[in-house]
Amino acid sequence: MDRDRRPLPRTIRAIGIALAASGKAVDLALVEFDGAHHVRLVESERRVVEPAASLAGVIHAARAFIGDRTLQPSALDVVAVAATWGAVTAAALADGIGVERCEVHDGAAANHGANRAERTAFEAVAVFVAQGR
Repeated sequence: MDRDRRPLPRTIRAIGIALAASGKAVDLALVEFDGAHHVRLVESERRVVEPAASLAGVIHAARAFIGDRTLQPSALDVVAVAATWGAVTAAALADGIGVERCEVHDGAAANHGANRAERTAFEAVAVFVAQGR
């Protein structure tokens, strides 16, 4: 192997989820990093949750969001929830979506992102990288 060639960093993908519209919807964001230094992709949208603020509704919305981007849950590194509400916890979402790693963040401290879901995903990646995962 050529000494000047460095191995390519692995892609890191995070989904950020934040309650919206008084629990009737969730904001979802996908943030993809190339080795956690260069942002490759940021996508976000709002989805209606039926029934409002339910774990099943949020899991369904998250699965649809992931599926619309032709991702498998195994392609995700972290799922981050801006705040826990009712039965909607990071652990319950990770289990329902099939993601092994899951972090919970407020998202308020992140400097990047146009909305709360994006800020939450950015912050989750920062923690994920800081922990050396």
